[in-house]
Amino acid sequence: MSQYAEQTQKQFAELEASHERMKELTASMDKIAKTLQKGHAQLSKASEETNKRLNLVFEEQHHSKRDRDCLYQDINKLLTVYHSMKPQPQGNVMDNPYHQDDIKPDSMLMIKARSLSQYQDGDNMSYSEKEALKQLPEASSWPKFSGTGEYDHMELRDSIYGLFIDVPSITDYWSTARLNIAFKGHASIWYTEMKNTHGKRNWAWWKSQFIQKYSNGTWIWQKTMPFDNYKYSVDKDPYEWCLRQSKRLEAIDPQINIQMRNHKLLTQLPGELEHALKCRCNQNCTLDEISNTLQDIRKRTNIGKSTPYKSSGFKEKQPFRVEFK
Repeated sequence: MSQYAEQTQKQFAELEASHERMKELTASMDKIAKTLQKGHAQLSKASEETNKRLNLVFEEQHHSKRDRDCLYQDINKLLTVYHSMKPQPQGNVMDNPYHQDDIKPDSMLMIKARSLSQYQDGDNMSYSEKEALKQLPEASSWPKFSGTGEYDHMELRDSIYGLFIDVPSITDYWSTARLNIAFKGHASIWYTEMKNTHGKRNWAWWKSQFIQKYSNGTWIWQKTMPFDNYKYSVDKDPYEWCLRQSKRLEAIDPQINIQMRNHKLLTQLPGELEHALKCRCNQNCTLDEISNTLQDIRKRTNIGKSTPYKSSGFKEKQPFRVEFK
């Protein structure tokens, strides 16, 4: 009996210890729950403050945009009033020699720009645009393009593209404003019709329309036929011949590689001269190397030159004829 009582007391002691551990665990969980509730409250408060600040920022942006739009409208109104009140000179100021000395350099530049351009907003040029305008080539040095015969419209395209490289501050406004100077004849008529139909466009648009118009089948045929018929001979200038034929090949196939270009050029040479050039140049040689080699062969050898016929002095005997009287 006493042994059973001892076991019961021992079990009750273990239960009390487990109960104490459960109390401690419950207290820890309550503490963690309170900490989480406190963190959640702080996060909610921070989220509310963030939303309030974002709303204030959005409202400020809206007010700033509205104020900016109002300012632009006021400036446009003032500019309209200013241009309407600005006195207009009688006649052309540039034609009057008595007033040319009174014009400032900037005003002279503005008048020159308006005379070259077909647009009417030259008064709004920035300083960088004025400096870029000074670096543009004169009208007389621009390539002229008519769109007839064996024309090369890629030259005009490359010339305008070179403006963006030589004058980085140049804009589409001034590059397209001088297109009317480059066109003449049928091309000028086409340009005028396109401008009247589509208005002001940037250079990318004009370039696509330009290539679409003149890179047609007729133009490719007009390049292919002269290339096939313009065979090389030693009496031709090698540099001029290579340059002209290579431009025709690039016009026929803009994606042609160096090996194919050299192969097509070799097919235009006489047999002996073609063999001599193959022995001296590789497949990837440059156009200058081909020209220099042809020039060297022409000056130092007789390859490709027709040898004149020389008589050996032998005379064929006339057949014996018997004449009857």
